[in-house]
Amino acid sequence: MSKRKTIRTFALWTSLAGLGASGIIGCYSTGPRHSPHADVPKGSMPSAPGSFVNEFVFRQCAKAEADDFVFYRYEWQDGKAELGPYGRKHLAAASRRLEADAPFGIMIEATEDPKLDQDRYLAIADILGQLGISEPATRVRIGLPAAEGLFGEEAEPAFGQLLSGASGLPGFGGSGPGSGSFGANGNGSFGGGGNGGFGSTGLYR
Repeated sequence: MSKRKTIRTFALWTSLAGLGASGIIGCYSTGPRHSPHADVPKGSMPSAPGSFVNEFVFRQCAKAEADDFVFYRYEWQDGKAELGPYGRKHLAAASRRLEADAPFGIMIEATEDPKLDQDRYLAIADILGQLGISEPATRVRIGLPAAEGLFGEEAEPAFGQLLSGASGLPGFGGSGPGSGSFGANGNGSFGGGGNGGFGSTGLYR
């Protein structure tokens, strides 16, 4: 064996010995090994394709539906417990859906005036009672809606989509399929499709 080949062979075995000592190359164990699926019951099946995506979409739809029942400040006569034209139309649509047992109550956006908030609460409850809604006082509350307004640069394209009905899901605002979602155009678009955007094509009609 030539001297050069002997040196190369020695260097190779030296390297392998070093790897073994460092744990990179180790002995193979034939003992019991823990399976990462040991805790999964036998016969279990994975979730169907799209399950998590559909759940996400459903939750977003539910948030938009809940916003259909929020009465924002701009729907009232300024400083009064009297609904404006937009608010009266909104209440008519919301009351029909309450009669159909929609799982949402009406929320009145709180102001800095507790007395005004209470007067508006009583006004809505009184109208619901006249419309035949059972236990109207329990279907109304005062609070702060989860939906947030849009910045100006966000509102402009959203408003264009709201008018055209481009993109989005049913019950999300706009005319037709809709694209508004909740909280669009400053204080909420009320989610639904159809005329006026009050969720008439949403999950709960």
